[in-house]
Amino acid sequence: MYANKFEILSDSEIQFQNNTVKGISCFNDFEDSYLCFYEKGKIIKSSISPVIICNKEDKIKISKVIPNAVLLETSCPRVTFIKIVKKILNQAQAVKPVLFSNLGESAPKAVNPNSYISNKAYIHQDATIGSNCFIGDYVYIGKDVSIEHGSIIGSTGTNRLMLNGQRLLMPHLGATILEDKVIIKSNTVITRGNLTNTIIGSSSIIGNLCNIGHGTQLGTNCWIASGTVIGGHTIIGNDVNIGLNATIRDGLNIGDNANVGMGSVVTKNIASKSSVFGNPAKLLRKINSGPR
Repeated sequence: MYANKFEILSDSEIQFQNNTVKGISCFNDFEDSYLCFYEKGKIIKSSISPVIICNKEDKIKISKVIPNAVLLETSCPRVTFIKIVKKILNQAQAVKPVLFSNLGESAPKAVNPNSYISNKAYIHQDATIGSNCFIGDYVYIGKDVSIEHGSIIGSTGTNRLMLNGQRLLMPHLGATILEDKVIIKSNTVITRGNLTNTIIGSSSIIGNLCNIGHGTQLGTNCWIASGTVIGGHTIIGNDVNIGLNATIRDGLNIGDNANVGMGSVVTKNIASKSSVFGNPAKLLRKINSGPR
C-alpha cells in the first residue's frame, strides 16, 4: 500500500547522461527509468530497467541480476545520488510520493486555526488537530487520528554526509503516514522519511515530548511513553510497549509484543516477546512497560 516510490512531475522529461529519469525510488523498489543507488544488501532478480548508481565492484554483480539496468559507475553512490536528486528537484515542478494522488480533498472538521496545515497534506475529515501544530508536506492522517497541541508531523530530519569539507543533506522525499485511530500527544515530533515513508500503525499511541526519526515504521497497537527517542529507519512490530524516556538507536528491528523498560538505551535488535531494560538495554524476565 505504501510504496517507496516518488514521481517526478514536470513539463518535460528529466534527462541525465542521455537517460530519462521518470522517478526516484529505493533500491529493489524501482520501476523502469526510476533512479536509485546501491551500496549494500540483497539484489533481487528483475527484468526492469532502472537507473542504478553503484561503485565499480558492484557493477558486475548488479548487471548479472538486473541485466536491463542502466548503471552509473561512481566511487561514492550515495553522494552522487544526492547531487543528481538535487539537480532533478531544481528542474521538476514537483517530486511526490506515489500514494498521494488526491491531495487536499478532505475537509477535516476539528483543526485548530492556530495550526499550520500544508496544502500537500491529506487529512481525514474525522481527524482532530490541536493548537500550534505543524503538518508538513505529504502527511497522511487517517480516520479518528488525534494530534494534540504543539506537535510537528512531517518535518525533515538530519541525514548528512561530509565530502571534502562540504556538507551534503539527503533530500526528504518520503511521506509521513498516521493510520486510523493513532493518538499523538503534545509536543511530539515525527519526521518525514527521506527515501522511505515514516509510518505510525493504526491504534498506536505516542506520548508527550517524543521524537520519531525519519523512515521509522511503527506497527499497530503500540504504546510509546513520554520522552521516548527513536532513531531513523527503526522497524517496530505490533503491540510493542516502550517505557518512559527510552532511547532506541537508528536502524534497529524490534519484534512484536516486545517491552522496553523506562530509561533504557537500546543498541541492539530485540526479538519478539522479549523484554529489555537498562543502559545498555539487556534481556530480562518478562516485564510490562505499558498499560497492557
